[in-house]
Amino acid sequence: MYLSIFEGRVEPRDRLDDTSWTEAAEATCATSGPVFESLPFASEIDSPLERAEILDPATDELDQMIDRLDRLNPPDTDEEAAAVERWLADYRIFVTDRREYADAQRDPNAERFDQPFSVTDRGGYQLDVLIDDFARVNFMESCETPDDLG
Repeated sequence: MYLSIFEGRVEPRDRLDDTSWTEAAEATCATSGPVFESLPFASEIDSPLERAEILDPATDELDQMIDRLDRLNPPDTDEEAAAVERWLADYRIFVTDRREYADAQRDPNAERFDQPFSVTDRGGYQLDVLIDDFARVNFMESCETPDDLG
């Protein structure tokens, strides 16, 4: 015997009702899109040094994108504004991780040579997973992390 119970669809965590903010964020991130789309995939890079040289300007662009997002008017509710602040804080840690990873690519003995991203205390996920999840559930595809690290 098979028993199935349907409790209904649960909204994804941190889905924002303030679509004016999410639309503005998507447009903001889209301006960086051409830079990220031009990046080669990690599998297309021949050496760690080459990877570092590609990561540096891409990370600079990502940092600028986050600064532009931070200047947007926050969502209407305190809860949604806090979700955006948490997402931007995660993104800033992600940028720091990228910079440390790029530096490690210049030194194969460095601690972060094989571990590019921090793991969070929220479910044990890497930061890029949480950042991308927030972008996806809010229909901000251009705000997902770049795919240049593989």
